[in-house]
Amino acid sequence: MLKRLYVHNYKCLVNFEIKFDQDISLFLGTNGSGKSTVFEVLTKLRRVIVGEEKVDNIFDRTDSPRWLKPELSDMRFELDIEIGSSVYRYLLVLELDLLDFEIFNIKDEYLYLNNEVLIESKNYETLVISFGKKNEHLSFDFNRSGINRYISFYAKEFLQYLRALLIVRINPYEMASTINKANAEIKTDFSNYAEWFAHLNEKNRRGVSEFEKAMRDVLLGFDYFKIEQAGQAKVLQVDFENKANKKEMITYYFNELSEGQKVLIALYALVYCTPENSLICIDEPENFLALPEIQPWLNVLREQCKERKLQALLISHHPSLINFLAAYSGYWFSRQDNHTRIEKITEQDSDGLSLAQLIEIGWIYGD
Repeated sequence: MLKRLYVHNYKCLVNFEIKFDQDISLFLGTNGSGKSTVFEVLTKLRRVIVGEEKVDNIFDRTDSPRWLKPELSDMRFELDIEIGSSVYRYLLVLELDLLDFEIFNIKDEYLYLNNEVLIESKNYETLVISFGKKNEHLSFDFNRSGINRYISFYAKEFLQYLRALLIVRINPYEMASTINKANAEIKTDFSNYAEWFAHLNEKNRRGVSEFEKAMRDVLLGFDYFKIEQAGQAKVLQVDFENKANKKEMITYYFNELSEGQKVLIALYALVYCTPENSLICIDEPENFLALPEIQPWLNVLREQCKERKLQALLISHHPSLINFLAAYSGYWFSRQDNHTRIEKITEQDSDGLSLAQLIEIGWIYGD
């Protein structure tokens, strides 16, 4: 479970800290207040640590607050992650290149396990520390993380957690039926959902079975998904009951479904098919859904979070999500002097109005 995130000098996140104590958290606030920037940071840290991508391909000068002088623009990121009895703390400090003020290099990188250092990179050298004993000095790469390269064995569960991290903003217009190959990674916009489903169908049949069972209660007439050959590629199809002839199904290509149907399928797939202990970040899950459709999904999300130890971070403006989650796990984002500030949302009682109504009319948490 992600317990804490600290960010300093990344866009509008300056001396920004957020702590989590619930399995579902809701981010609220006006547009431009920094909600999506938190997801952006998690995405980039995942690319640095797990993907071992070059830092200068991920961060550049435009990611710094515009008012900062170059010599004061070091970025700092901290993650506290609890996995069973293990607590990992990751720290990354980036500094502008002395010869090119447009790109960043790694200045410091640490990973702690239960307050014991596993690896430290600083002063242009890297030390791996196992069982409290320092090993020989290793090569320091100012452009790539050393976690996966040097301590993948000791940090196995930390790396697995970040690999399973899902950050999505579902775009049903991009969700295709074609499957060129099974794909273990879902794209942010869910455009490769069919390929991700093909992977799940091979590796997680139990999850897919539960998912299909749930969809029969969600989508009227839904029966099951199937994958068929179509030339050199494969396609994802969906069978629906045929009330005129119960012996035959009505088959649709996945991309023939409505935008709302595709989003519902994506949301329930996330809940039932992601690995246990995963962190799921969803930007505006209510998009394209009818008002009565979001609450049943929220109920399932809460149930699955408890059963499978999932954690969900949601960005939403939907009244149902606000009233369902905000009072006990909501965070209000606002911009003050170009910085993002957050405060925990508390239950309000004002003439019987709901939290969503109070926020809508600006009586509470108004900027």
